[in-house]
Amino acid sequence: MRFAFYGRISTDGYQDPASSRQWQFDLEARPIEGQGRIAVEFFDTGYSRNLSWHERPGAAELLAEAAQSDRRFDAVVIGEYERAFTGRQALQIIPYLRACTAWRCGCRNSMGLST
Repeated sequence: MRFAFYGRISTDGYQDPASSRQWQFDLEARPIEGQGRIAVEFFDTGYSRNLSWHERPGAAELLAEAAQSDRRFDAVVIGEYERAFTGRQALQIIPYLRACTAWRCGCRNSMGLST
């Protein structure tokens, strides 16, 4: 299975983008071992999670590609739930991603549960 990885940091002034991306990537790479590989990454730096996914370049690109029949991925993993979503965003985004095709969307929330 080909996975898309989505991660985000709000500012590069207080966080190192490379190390933040890496720990978010590692958080999701281990649980999918043996199930497939991360084939494409979407990452936003400097965009608040309060912005909709359509207002964040990486997230918007992921959503646009998810709707394409020739997308480069079959499933989505989220580096960290709290970095990707705020409020009720997950209730809108995850069903949209699931509706695009017959694949699963995985992300881990602060309790370590898959959504």
